[in-house]
Amino acid sequence: MRTDALWGGTLNEIAVDLEKHDAKLTVTVVEAGQESNHELWCRRFTDLRLFNGLPARWDYAELTEVHVRFDSASSTWLLEAILWSDEAGLAVRCAELIMDGEPILASA
Repeated sequence: MRTDALWGGTLNEIAVDLEKHDAKLTVTVVEAGQESNHELWCRRFTDLRLFNGLPARWDYAELTEVHVRFDSASSTWLLEAILWSDEAGLAVRCAELIMDGEPILASA
């Protein structure tokens, strides 16, 4: 499973379980008039960062870009997403990424 399908989608919710160190991103994507819903789980996160340097209020949060890479030195995943511009986004470092029930593999 690849996160490219999330580009241009709407980030509807970020749910965080602090006890388990899990974060779930709920995303809706509309492509060719078809709506699809996705869940991206960041399991056992060690770092979760949200930032926003845009002064205006948003009507919704667009996932303009989503980048994922596996850091073999630390055996962790890094998810970085841009929300509207480089001035706003999120970054998560975690042990495992699962999209729509399927693990994202280091070779993907």
